[in-house]
Amino acid sequence: MKFNRNTIILVLSALTLGSIVYILEVLPQSNHSNQDNSNLVAENEKIFSFETDDITNIVIKINDHPNPSMEGNNPLILEFVKRESEINFWEMKQPIETKASDASLSFLLNLFPQATRQTNIPISESSLVDYGLDNPQAIIFLTLNNGDKYEIYLGNSNFDDSQIYSLVKFPSSAIESEGIFLISKSFQYGVERDLNDWQSEIL
Repeated sequence: MKFNRNTIILVLSALTLGSIVYILEVLPQSNHSNQDNSNLVAENEKIFSFETDDITNIVIKINDHPNPSMEGNNPLILEFVKRESEINFWEMKQPIETKASDASLSFLLNLFPQATRQTNIPISESSLVDYGLDNPQAIIFLTLNNGDKYEIYLGNSNFDDSQIYSLVKFPSSAIESEGIFLISKSFQYGVERDLNDWQSEIL
């Protein structure tokens, strides 16, 4: 069976048009759908559902810290309050009142949205002891702009010293009350700073 020239041209034109429609309309929608699913999974994997801008108050208790104002190693209490104005900034309230270092606080606060659920670790008296959460190296207390409060206990490192164990106590509005998670070692680095590092160089 022979096709005339006009028929072949029409068939090729239809195939070309169909390909253009697929590339311009169907493929982008498919990629957008896959991206939405990827974002949904990422949200479900997050330990903390809030954003850094939601945090209004931070208290950090560092145990066995060499406090220069006291003899021996004693807990160091750091408190920071967000001041909202034309340019938002953080103010240190304890142990001294001064403008806080934006870089030091930003490093710590940006870790929370990145923390993901990796392993389900049962909570028991023995696990708290094994992971150093019965006597944590530091505790971070967060208050959000809606009044929700979080407590994050930082314990021992894991077997390869790449992460640390943490006990997170969630606010009453959350589905779960508490949980043990492996989180980035950067949380430890984020709180282990000299007092001067928490203070802004620009007052």
